[in-house]
Amino acid sequence: MSSAIELLIAAHTALSAVPLRTLRVSCLSPPSVLVSFMDGQSLMWTPKPEPMPMPACDPGVDDSAMLGKALRWLKADCFAEFAVHEELVAANASMFGARGADEVLAFKKSWLRMAKNYEVDAILDVDLKNRVVVASFDCLISGKEGRGTDVMQFDEQMKVSGVAAIRHTQVTS
Repeated sequence: MSSAIELLIAAHTALSAVPLRTLRVSCLSPPSVLVSFMDGQSLMWTPKPEPMPMPACDPGVDDSAMLGKALRWLKADCFAEFAVHEELVAANASMFGARGADEVLAFKKSWLRMAKNYEVDAILDVDLKNRVVVASFDCLISGKEGRGTDVMQFDEQMKVSGVAAIRHTQVTS
């Protein structure tokens, strides 16, 4: 795997049969992902072809579509993949002062100018009830570097309807 987001996507793909709560890239060698499931169980996943035991879960709950789309959107932010943004943005999306799909896409194209803009290293929460995915990131954009947390909202069609970013250095009490 060449980046943390690609490792997270590989873990999600391998484990998408069960509802996932969090994914976090580990500093261990070989590269691995600490995974927690909606039922509270957890495991360390490594990208190898050996079969893994799957925890028991409610088969009626499916987070795969939402989490998969969140990971694709985040990867598109990392590597300026605007066609993915175009595919996944909701018509009435609102984020970072942009309102509507056209403004959001224009914002993305003006903001994401580097070959690699972010490093996303963890999915912190998958909230199915509210259609929200929370991820942590490091911004690599010159002059905007720093750690933060994205909160992504999806609409009923599983399109990205909103994103709010919390820059950790800007949190005040």
